[in-house]
Amino acid sequence: MAIYAVSALFSFAVLTVGMRRLDPNRANTKKAAAHKKEIASRLGRPSIQTNVYEDVRPSCTLLPANSLAISFKRGL
Repeated sequence: MAIYAVSALFSFAVLTVGMRRLDPNRANTKKAAAHKKEIASRLGRPSIQTNVYEDVRPSCTLLPANSLAISFKRGL
């Protein structure tokens, strides 16, 4: 009985590592996680738990709020 459990555990470990290595989006996922961490530190907010789509999606450049020339005055 123990040999089956060890065999199943070994098979699970091999499949898990193999599937991670064969993931075609692995590089994009790592890049997106680093970008998400950079944005969170730049905004001074904690990093929140998101899914893969939400990690890869915000690939646009984040602008600092003080660099935007917006005014609520009329006539400008």
